[in-house]
Amino acid sequence: MMKRSVSIALAMILTIGLCSGMLSSGTAYAATGNENRQLVIDYLGLMETDEPIAENNTDVVTRAQFAQILYTLYMDGDSDVEDIGYSSYPDVKSSYWASGYIYYVTKADLMNGYLSGYFKPDEPITLLEAAKACLTLLGYTDSSVTSTSTGVISMYKKTGLNDNLSLAAKDDLTESDCMTLLYNLLKSEKTNGSLYGETFDCTLDDNDEIDYEALVTSSEDSYELDGPVMVTSDWEEEIPFAIDSAIVYLNGELSTSDSINEYDVVYYCEDVNTIFAYNAKAVGVVESISPNALNPSTITIGGKSYTLGSEDAIDEVSVGGSVEVGDAVTIILDADNSVLTLLTEDEYNIEYFGVISGVSSTTDGVYLSVQDLDGNTNEIAYDGLASDYEEGDYVVISYTDNEVNLRLMEYVSSFANKFTMELSRKV
Repeated sequence: MMKRSVSIALAMILTIGLCSGMLSSGTAYAATGNENRQLVIDYLGLMETDEPIAENNTDVVTRAQFAQILYTLYMDGDSDVEDIGYSSYPDVKSSYWASGYIYYVTKADLMNGYLSGYFKPDEPITLLEAAKACLTLLGYTDSSVTSTSTGVISMYKKTGLNDNLSLAAKDDLTESDCMTLLYNLLKSEKTNGSLYGETFDCTLDDNDEIDYEALVTSSEDSYELDGPVMVTSDWEEEIPFAIDSAIVYLNGELSTSDSINEYDVVYYCEDVNTIFAYNAKAVGVVESISPNALNPSTITIGGKSYTLGSEDAIDEVSVGGSVEVGDAVTIILDADNSVLTLLTEDEYNIEYFGVISGVSSTTDGVYLSVQDLDGNTNEIAYDGLASDYEEGDYVVISYTDNEVNLRLMEYVSSFANKFTMELSRKV
């Protein structure tokens, strides 16, 4: 395996900035709203219409196109429609491409014709018309809400359908506006309290956004996910599509291929050209192998037990393997937080910079919780007093001959002030 040597000075620069974000409210790589919205809507196919909507984000969505979108939503994702065989409006002939969609959505009271008796299928859909339809899908059928434009716009805002939209009631919906509205609909609660997006296997992440990773990998109709693949010099050869053009998630957050580092773990979905990468690791001295080295299933590092999740990991700690109790190792964790492999001092430069996030005394001794460059928290067994360190201390941790070395970093405030702004520009 390849060795990775990280300059401790560089680690200081990056980690001070990164930890400053962690201790406040920032995240290193966050999905932008537009990116996540487009991924979710494209994956669900909610804006696929028989007469395609122009994808330059400026062309408006017609009433006919929106009728098909509503039909797909109303039919829980099924866009097939029967030929009704007659004209539902004077300007919607039976041969018109959207006649079936228009018939069914007007019958469901999701859209209506005008007082003139015409539907005007090729006219743009307005925000007011689209918002009323979305509210109906959410279960708001009370005439006090949907019978007046004031009631519709008021509830449209109250339900959060207006997130990231700044449109007046009579404004036309562009392709981008429509995508945002549909995304907001998926995130909204129905009148019965359930998430509207549950119909399409959508769930919300910790930021109350649609969890695209869970949608792609965990839904009833999810695509097959391959992996894990550990990132080494030739890892890209195992991915059946171009890395540079792939959609990349790192630890559940939308990111880029540049954020994937050596010894990260990746899974991939060829159907949607998406990579899900994880950089979860733990560093420390192996305290126990259970139940024994003849038939190992778990190891304990820093007072925490980890399940051995691969044949490689099991072989490493078995009798005759390269790792035994007392060895300092870095364990690489997969998406299930199981051990994919173990790296010894000879294979990996076990030296990193971190911030102490907790100090605890147990019957087994003192443990320091240290947050590292990747945001992982390592439990370090410390042969000293709990009062030697406190939360917020910056330390350098290294291992020599399987013994832990800790060094308190002083004067870190000047480094933090200097580099936090530079880091924010990079990420």
